[in-house]
Amino acid sequence: MAEPDVYDLADEFRRQLLQGERAAATELVRAYGQAWQHIRGRLDALAQQIAAARARGEEVSLSWLFQQERLQTLQRQVEAEIRDFSRFAEGRILQEQAQAVQAAQDQSAALMRAGLGPAPEGVTVTLARLPAGAVQDLVGFLQDGSPLRELLDELGPEASTAVRQALITGVATGQGPRQIARQVRQSLGGNLVRALTISRTEVLRSYRESSRRTYEANSDVVSGWVWHSALGTRTCAFCWSMHGSVHPVTERMATHANCRCAEVPRTKSWEDLGFKDIPDTRPDIRPGTELFRELSEAEQLKILGPAKLAAYRAGALKLEDLRGFRRDPRWGPVGFERSLKDILGEKRAEAYTRLARLAPGAGGAISDADRLILEAATGARTLTREELHQVLEHVARAGFPTGEPSDARGLSGIEWQGRILRGRDTLTAVERHYLRHVVARREWPDGTTLAEYEESIRRVILDEGNGVFTSQFLQSRQERRWQLGVVAPSGDQRGPGGAAWILVDYRVGVGWMTAHQLPDINRELQRNREGVRWLRPLPR
Repeated sequence: MAEPDVYDLADEFRRQLLQGERAAATELVRAYGQAWQHIRGRLDALAQQIAAARARGEEVSLSWLFQQERLQTLQRQVEAEIRDFSRFAEGRILQEQAQAVQAAQDQSAALMRAGLGPAPEGVTVTLARLPAGAVQDLVGFLQDGSPLRELLDELGPEASTAVRQALITGVATGQGPRQIARQVRQSLGGNLVRALTISRTEVLRSYRESSRRTYEANSDVVSGWVWHSALGTRTCAFCWSMHGSVHPVTERMATHANCRCAEVPRTKSWEDLGFKDIPDTRPDIRPGTELFRELSEAEQLKILGPAKLAAYRAGALKLEDLRGFRRDPRWGPVGFERSLKDILGEKRAEAYTRLARLAPGAGGAISDADRLILEAATGARTLTREELHQVLEHVARAGFPTGEPSDARGLSGIEWQGRILRGRDTLTAVERHYLRHVVARREWPDGTTLAEYEESIRRVILDEGNGVFTSQFLQSRQERRWQLGVVAPSGDQRGPGGAAWILVDYRVGVGWMTAHQLPDINRELQRNREGVRWLRPLPR
């Protein structure tokens, strides 16, 4: 069996590290549950007092809550219980950090050897190991040098304040004892989440920094480290964008809370180390920006969300645009995912947010041409001449919808295909529009066939001299549909009942909605439409 390459090995080490972290998290959850049981006993007693007082007809007000130190007593117990939990959490985190630092020493050596590959014959590789004092600061201390205890000690007062607020709100709004107890428990849940976040973040930080310092101590054979992300749908866009990037050994990883990324050593080649004619077996790593493009749209949607995915698919942003960096006084270098507003500005960001809400499937399960229409309609982008041509070719091919047939109401008495139509007869969409506008109203020249009607519509759509606009058609007060319209002079297509202009309306994701003649295009655009944007002006 072939030896795993350095990246496979890094994945295995990450799996082992996270497995240990999950075991520690389970213990923290259990300890927090015990603290909650103690708090609940006191809370139940207070709830019974509230119920009894109300049963006696007493008003349970804020002043009642403060009488006999009812609230203060509960707050003190909450602080005491959470303080005990914090001490337990601190001990468990210190234990995990120490193990992580030791594991990083051993595993970084294994990664460096895997990166170098087989040594030339007669060559022994000796790697430097950090003395205990060089990593002592990684256990029990935050990035700014303050003790981990200071951070955990904040949990008690925060929990006390949350309980106080939940009780005051519950009493002030007349909530029942059970509802108040539920609100208190929910308010305390945030402390557990924060404790778990601190645990994972600090243990992984210690592991990463211990690894980096080991690489730095072996800079004679390590030229840098490579950002190695988990590359799952739970991996943030920032970490996807950083995957595969190379950094100097002196640079600390700019991570974020709960980040699972790892630093993989980029070793020098044997030729770099002075050995000629030795094959370079170091594996290449594909950038996360490249791998992201190969994901399914559903996977990309989970990572980016609807609005950013709409902008990404439109080419308005690249994955690397989402990288954000700052320096936090407590946490040191921090990486974060930039907002769409920060990247594109408020107006364009809002346009893509609207686009994501409008597009079927919230991420865009629509054709490229329909997406271009929506982007133009919402102001997210201005279509180029080539893009507008692509859109109009798509619209010309669409035709009338071929779904459920419609009835012949308003067309009774017309002869069609050897029968006299009655209102309950069924027609296809194209038949209905042809019979209404060509046969009944005679908007097109007499004798125009159905095929000629359809062909005249396609010519209107594809003629580069005709006007093109987008709008929201008001189907009802609650329902609005995005449409693209094409307007042309009727010319030789004007029949006895025709008018000066031909309007073709196409609905995104559906097809042609109408093709008829009218005397005043401006009046038409003021009826049942909003947000009209001209992509190409009316012909003069």
